[in-house]
Amino acid sequence: MMTTAPRAPASSIKANIEALLPQISALTGSACKTTSERQSGIAFLIHAVPTFERGTTKTQEQHEQEYLENLGRQIAANTAALPTRVKFLRNREHRESSKSKGAFVAIVASFETEPTCTIPGRIPAEKTTWRIYNRSCKAERMHPNHKNTVCKNCLEFGHPTDVCMASNKVPKCGYCGSTHNHFNHECTAPGCNEKTPCRHTVLNCNLCGTTGDYHSLDRSCPTYKARNAPRASQSTPPQGTQSMEE
Repeated sequence: MMTTAPRAPASSIKANIEALLPQISALTGSACKTTSERQSGIAFLIHAVPTFERGTTKTQEQHEQEYLENLGRQIAANTAALPTRVKFLRNREHRESSKSKGAFVAIVASFETEPTCTIPGRIPAEKTTWRIYNRSCKAERMHPNHKNTVCKNCLEFGHPTDVCMASNKVPKCGYCGSTHNHFNHECTAPGCNEKTPCRHTVLNCNLCGTTGDYHSLDRSCPTYKARNAPRASQSTPPQGTQSMEE
């Protein structure tokens, strides 16, 4: 038995596992080996990264591409490794409609292998702080979403919002089901100042097709509850059976 700290990175115990492989192979009668890294790579979400106004000689696409390339070098100064990909967490429409109006954005940096800190002997923690453009930005490791996670862009199961294949298409509102994102849902009733979704909204659930009772982001949806219900414990004896003591 091997005991590790909670959420310990695989790289920190790889040497211990490899030392046990010959014994495991002898006991099982089959050759055992470790895999190099997760094929999906390693990603970090970086919050509140400052942005800059573009010059008059550059298009929006050129400015954003140059910004992301420079940001990759800023991240490499913290991780001692250049990320394989740097992208915005949200699309341009969401960034421009955010509270910061695009002055600060969330960034996703992906690495093929486990990055290391510039400080010798340290590795990036689950949550850490990186120095980017002379600002302390919070960074946290991203984990694959569960298959029963609901995407807030297309309202389908199985993938996180930031990797939704429908991100460049017409979105669906999680409250009313119309062709706008739930972030942009507004009540059309005159003088309504209620919290979204308000009483004027005709609720629509894309998960089970119900109208009027709850919306797609409501965890009371029977379809959502059924998919995320915990499995019955295998240690529980079936009903109708008797124990040995009886």
